[in-house]
Amino acid sequence: MDGIKVMRERDIGSARSHQRIVGIAAQAFCYLFLIFMALVVLFPFYWMINSSLKSLAEYKQSVPKQGALEQLCRGVQLGKPWQAVP
Repeated sequence: MDGIKVMRERDIGSARSHQRIVGIAAQAFCYLFLIFMALVVLFPFYWMINSSLKSLAEYKQSVPKQGALEQLCRGVQLGKPWQAVP
């Protein structure tokens, strides 16, 4: 009878440690997700404040030129959808 009690205590201890590990991993994932979303939300404000403190010449240098996306996708044959419309 005493051996069964020890086994149950060992199983309960194992389950508790497993729950603790899963809880810590879930909490870490939650915090990483929240930090990522905070950066996504705050980036436009950073860009706005950073752009407002620049001179016009500095601002024009930092803004991507028209067609920059086309240059990045040069190797991909996407076509131009606006030319397909009659």
